[in-house]
Amino acid sequence: MNSSAQETLADRTSQKILPKTIQLWMVSGPDSGLQKIFFLAETPVIRVGRSVCNDLVLTDPYVSRLHIEFHLMPEGLVLRDCSSGGTFIGDWQVKEMYLLGAQTLCGLGHSRLLLQQRAQEQSEDHNPFSALVGKSPPIEELRRLISKVAPFQETVLLTGETGTGKELVADAIHNASPRKDQPMVKLNCAAFPRDLIESELFGVGRRVATGVEERPGKFALAQGGTLFLDEIGELLLDLQPKLLRVIEKGEIQRVGGKEILKVDVRVIAATNRDLRAMVKAGTFREDLFHRLNVLPIRVPSLRERRSDIPFLARHFLSHFANRYTESLIDIAPASLERLECYDWPGNVRELQNVIHRSAVYGEGPLLEIDRFLGLSQDTQTLPEPGKPPSCPTLPLRVQERRLILEALARNSSNVARTARELEIGEATVRRARRELMDALTRNGGDIDKAAREFGLSRPNADTVIAYREGAPSS
Repeated sequence: MNSSAQETLADRTSQKILPKTIQLWMVSGPDSGLQKIFFLAETPVIRVGRSVCNDLVLTDPYVSRLHIEFHLMPEGLVLRDCSSGGTFIGDWQVKEMYLLGAQTLCGLGHSRLLLQQRAQEQSEDHNPFSALVGKSPPIEELRRLISKVAPFQETVLLTGETGTGKELVADAIHNASPRKDQPMVKLNCAAFPRDLIESELFGVGRRVATGVEERPGKFALAQGGTLFLDEIGELLLDLQPKLLRVIEKGEIQRVGGKEILKVDVRVIAATNRDLRAMVKAGTFREDLFHRLNVLPIRVPSLRERRSDIPFLARHFLSHFANRYTESLIDIAPASLERLECYDWPGNVRELQNVIHRSAVYGEGPLLEIDRFLGLSQDTQTLPEPGKPPSCPTLPLRVQERRLILEALARNSSNVARTARELEIGEATVRRARRELMDALTRNGGDIDKAAREFGLSRPNADTVIAYREGAPSS
């Protein structure tokens, strides 16, 4: 199995798909309408191509004699390309990969083949990172930080823009910690009025005279586990000393009660506000800020991890397609390009909403993202295909160079690793880097202008340009 397949397997969720049967259906090309069902217990390897020796025989002259093999492995179904012309899933040419979804649309020759898996699901050990979808460097760094902080008791402060998934990060920290079998309790500090937030946090003491019954608060409910305080920047100033006391001493006092209760709770707080600025403005206590900021983690915006957008979009599509329709199996290439080019001010939450709306209104098999479905509350729209927010329409050759340069930046300018990842020659990678350097010279050393010629982000351009001839490249 090549490294690409191994990485794909490493990103699988806690449910593994064990197909019993698969149906192959030619949806376009000379053999359109051809269908065949295979029982994998009888045929664990299924071959597709023009040769009469194959299990599914095609007549498309652009299909190889043996074009694709499907192998049933212990971890799931594997596609292996055996052709000279290539096999494509969406815009990507694949050599070997695990097919994680119930449906996959493959391009081969001048034909398209739809594979449908009929599977039973088998639970594995819980994966705390299963909800953090993506393979980009920012999301890998986020997983690394979660693994670092999870084993400890100290408070974690999650920062980042709205919609980035801070609650999912809090879940991952809890699920990767020794407290994973204890309660995970959540409270949005902005969701309760002034007269209720204190009792929600600390509970209510029993008062015989007024007939008020004792009621535990979130800290008591989270005993032995984790309490996630979302929108911590909205916590009232007069309640902040009480929260500080819990964090420092592990003690709470219920509203109207006299007894001091001991609690063992780890606190994870989150905010999209600048708490340092609030401290300077006097609207957030400095001592509480330092107590919360023991283990800070910044959750990256979707703009910083554009390469994860196809993974996220297909993840959401799989969820919503199962709910609304089984005819949607993938996202149209032009629509996927528009999603990757959009700036996503609402981050992952906004992307989820766009896929949700489009799945409701869309018709299969390929999801078309209508440009008016993805409007945020301002007047932004999804850009036309091929038009990143700051880039003109790019020729296909330049788009190919952009993909190579982005991969090169992802691999810290390591030519050998980049070539292996993209399954191309090292000379092609070096040529793409040389073209960027030529553009830099043409533009008088202006990195922004050189990056725009390739539709490349400035951070990626900086990484590639920082390379010096003679430095190690593999």
